[in-house]
Amino acid sequence: MWKKKTSFILQSNEYNITKINNINDDNNDNDDESKYVISDNKDDTTKPDEPMTKQVKYYVDNVEVSILKDKVQYLDYNGRLITESFRDYTRKNIKNKYATLDNFLQAWNSAEKKSAIIAEMEKAGIFMEELKANTKKDLDPFDMLCHIAYDKPPLTKRERIENVKKRNYFAKYGAKVQEVINALLEKYAETDIQHLETIDILKLEPVNKLGNPMYILNNIFKGRKNFENIIKELETEIYVA
Repeated sequence: MWKKKTSFILQSNEYNITKINNINDDNNDNDDESKYVISDNKDDTTKPDEPMTKQVKYYVDNVEVSILKDKVQYLDYNGRLITESFRDYTRKNIKNKYATLDNFLQAWNSAEKKSAIIAEMEKAGIFMEELKANTKKDLDPFDMLCHIAYDKPPLTKRERIENVKKRNYFAKYGAKVQEVINALLEKYAETDIQHLETIDILKLEPVNKLGNPMYILNNIFKGRKNFENIIKELETEIYVA
């Protein structure tokens, strides 16, 4: 039985963190393994005031990709070292996945969960954490992707929240439901859209101040299914053009 090994190396000022995933051809979950190796990266030869450069390395389709500030380096199929701007590299990979803005919007809007689209992007070599770090404004993943690939003017998360509130779409629900929705929007502002798609968000502030998850689901939303449907409505409202 053969195993395909993929490693991710994240280098920081303090540690080298290596994640090694072993994936079996027969997709036997019992044999899959993930290992994290953390080693101290401090060096006696490093001066206290000497700046340390953060470098992140990934493997995309078995090709090592290094990210250093706003540059990306990798070897092409002929073994030549290619250096690109992070922006150009990201734009190219997004368009390889979705050639046009309409293609991307159709996939985004039809996705059961936006987190699935984001996960697909990361597998295709779009590094969301680095993209976020290279973005000055506090943007949603949707806006980051649309802006860098298709030059679509972005909205900040706070601007999207204000637009949802202005439309007053959720006035059709009771005061308690609206209170939870407003708390969810505040948590979305602090995090990202993926967090709205997990039930664990009910355990986090400020949402948990309104009650425990079971109380919110059963007493305020009258069942988990109703809660999930309203979350889908909320996502739709967040991304209304």
